[in-house]
Amino acid sequence: MRLLLREYQAEGPLRDRPIEIPEGGVELKLAPLAWLYHAAAQPARDTVIDVYRIHTFPRPELHQFVLTVDESVPWVSEWRLGRHITGNQQVDSLMARYEADLVSYRSSGAGEGFVLLEAGLPLNVQGLGARFEAVTGVLESYPNTRGGDGADIVLEDSSAGWLLTFSVGWGDCIAGCTERHFWKFSVREDGAVQYVDGWGSDLSGYVVSASEG
Repeated sequence: MRLLLREYQAEGPLRDRPIEIPEGGVELKLAPLAWLYHAAAQPARDTVIDVYRIHTFPRPELHQFVLTVDESVPWVSEWRLGRHITGNQQVDSLMARYEADLVSYRSSGAGEGFVLLEAGLPLNVQGLGARFEAVTGVLESYPNTRGGDGADIVLEDSSAGWLLTFSVGWGDCIAGCTERHFWKFSVREDGAVQYVDGWGSDLSGYVVSASEG
């Protein structure tokens, strides 16, 4: 799902894309990953899947987003009090439809509040945030994006199918990871998988973190 959103993001702002991610598109992106998963004889397959358990880095965010709200608008006081139901039909309808929960509310002390919401299903939260911006009292929206960098998967189209590049990053990952190691696989449209190459920093310095394991 995240791989599909990244493709959309390369084409334009996610806030202009549909909120719900098409299942067909997700299945198309999952296919090469599934074929690699089952290609047990391929070199480095166990390394990226079983040893390092590499997943996509959580960007773009699929669940949490923040709204900046005007505290002078009456319905906002319900969120400020920690109540899920606001009495505003537009807000309550969006919350129900996308199974969104109120995670936290923080007042700026200057008439604005910051509301952290979490969708129960993986969604294009930038698109959902844009829908909330149409409600009187909502000033701005943005995804609750995780900073830094880490392990990741990149999927690219090739003439015969796809290229899958797995990587782990370490060192100063706040600054984008000063060390990184890569593994690349080619996956054909018929499901044939081939290990292409591995390169990058010496893995002796890498330790699997609790969040990755």
